[in-house]
Amino acid sequence: MQIMKKPSVIPLYAAGAISLLYAALFPMVRWMDFIIAALVCAAAYFVVRKIFPGKEIVLEVPLKTGDAEADKVLEEGFNALREMRSLNEAIEDPGISAQIGELESISGKIFEVLAKEPENIRKVRVFLDYYLPTTIKLLSSYKELSEQRTEGQTILTTMEKIRNILDRIVQAFKKEHDDLFLGKAIDITAEIGVLEGMIASEGISIGK
Repeated sequence: MQIMKKPSVIPLYAAGAISLLYAALFPMVRWMDFIIAALVCAAAYFVVRKIFPGKEIVLEVPLKTGDAEADKVLEEGFNALREMRSLNEAIEDPGISAQIGELESISGKIFEVLAKEPENIRKVRVFLDYYLPTTIKLLSSYKELSEQRTEGQTILTTMEKIRNILDRIVQAFKKEHDDLFLGKAIDITAEIGVLEGMIASEGISIGK
């Protein structure tokens, strides 16, 4: 996935309106008048752009590695994220929506790591084969239940159970992402240990 910035059109409209207003209020005879008008319009544009900066748009670009197995996993993950986003748009509960957004963000980071290091796929098999599909299934059930016109006790209780477990699912997703860096952290710690030993052998004191 890639994120691009989509600028707002409001600053352009504001600059255009200011230019028309300036031309109506002040004579535009000398070349200096046009320069002043341009500066006023530019100032209006930048001020309004601070207020209306635009928004970030997620471009759904599937990640590729060149490895058939890894690419298949990433494609399935891409489809899962798209389904999760669709559910997020359909579920009106703002608390649930925020949690889904966090799950989507963490999942995207996991797939970005896998795209760079496809050999790590075996480390997140539980995430790929259970956590992610089961979470989507629960969210789909929540969406279906929330659309019922009558809310009996069974529906309300089930929805509450799904809401209660989402925080734990978020933590599980975070752990899956964090575990991808466990081996790297061990290697870095070992390298630091060797470096500290070499520095100590040179008689250099290392401050804590």
